[in-house]
Amino acid sequence: MKITPTGMRILSVAALSLSVVFVLPGASIPVTNASFEALSLAHPDDYSLNNIPGWNVSLHGFASTFRPGGEFPAGIPDGVNVAAVGGGSSISQTLSGLLTGNTNYTLLVGVGNRSGYFSGYTVTLIAGGVVLATDSIQHSDYSAFAEAYGTFTTSTINYFAAAGNAQIGTALSITLSSSGSSSDQAEFDNVRLSSSGGTSGTPEPASFGLMLAAGACSALVRRKPGKRLTWRHGLLANARGGRLAATQ
Repeated sequence: MKITPTGMRILSVAALSLSVVFVLPGASIPVTNASFEALSLAHPDDYSLNNIPGWNVSLHGFASTFRPGGEFPAGIPDGVNVAAVGGGSSISQTLSGLLTGNTNYTLLVGVGNRSGYFSGYTVTLIAGGVVLATDSIQHSDYSAFAEAYGTFTTSTINYFAAAGNAQIGTALSITLSSSGSSSDQAEFDNVRLSSSGGTSGTPEPASFGLMLAAGACSALVRRKPGKRLTWRHGLLANARGGRLAATQ
């Protein structure tokens, strides 16, 4: 006995739902000019003062797109440029991503310890103008910086936004700051922000897909009581020919 058009529509919805069951647990949130490669600097040690495309510059000293020469013998995290931020200045960017409830956020930033210049940094994750979390080494304790001169380490911020967070729905932003005197600086590179987890009061795609598929199949069985259904290759199929069918 053939499935009715209504039954076919139910099966189509069920198949579509099952196709979204297996989803990645996290997502990358775009950061513009995340590795500071937007400017092409011709030679090592070239820089463009107070010019970091995609980032707002707040000056107390200086901030520049910088192409290191021999300052980092082991190389830099990504590309050929970094952001050199000095004298207590900062750079910031408001992202397209919004703060979501029941969600974990991870912010990773490469921080360079340039010999003779480094004296501290602060990395800040913000939503709606409110500071969510920071990672920092200040001028007074920069000697505790774990990495050797001429190398990069990774600043890591992990933040969980609970369902009742007052900033849910507001724009996320990132601020990178230096500390110390006018001649001191921190180098930043390879800025990455990702999220994982659910959303406020909404089933995750995997859970929703399973719920919808189960409901669709249940509705189909209820519609044709007394019929035996054969399950093959993820679809209801006739045991003889593979056609979508309900059999006696």
